Amino acid sequence: MYKLAALPFLALFALALPALAAEPDYRPIRMEIDVAKPAAQVRLAMFSDAACEKPLINNGVPFVVTMDTGQACFSFSYTDPAGLVVPTSHANFRCENEKVVYDKYPSSSDCKQSTTSRAKPTMGYAISNTCQFAASHTGGVYEKLVDYRVPGNADCTVGR
Repeated sequence: MYKLAALPFLALFALALPALAAEPDYRPIRMEIDVAKPAAQVRLAMFSDAACEKPLINNGVPFVVTMDTGQACFSFSYTDPAGLVVPTSHANFRCENEKVVYDKYPSSSDCKQSTTSRAKPTMGYAISNTCQFAASHTGGVYEKLVDYRVPGNADCTVGR
């Protein structure tokens, strides 16, 4: 009886032997890759007046930053009138019909609260094509988006 109980197991093992002896298949596996949609490039301009007619000058040119909304933390810096290089960073971009919303980290290049600045991060900061006041370490500036149109998706990826 003992030998008969092992018989089905041996039969399955015998059927698997040819497969074990076969050459392994090293052909590459074709994979479909979902390429991410490109992120929107949003331009932010800084001005010295409430009408946003007099551009701020940074290193000899009008101060316009092209923000890459696809980065987890987009950072840039500017040189103030006293020659101090001031970093700032933005995160969590959301593109809406009339505005872009993001978290703003003044005096920080890594989207964390600065330990050297009194300025606190602003979560859900909204900016549009309309001129608005923005606090800065020297008092304040005026800013607006340049020719903003919603790129297609709320996550700021281009296309629908």
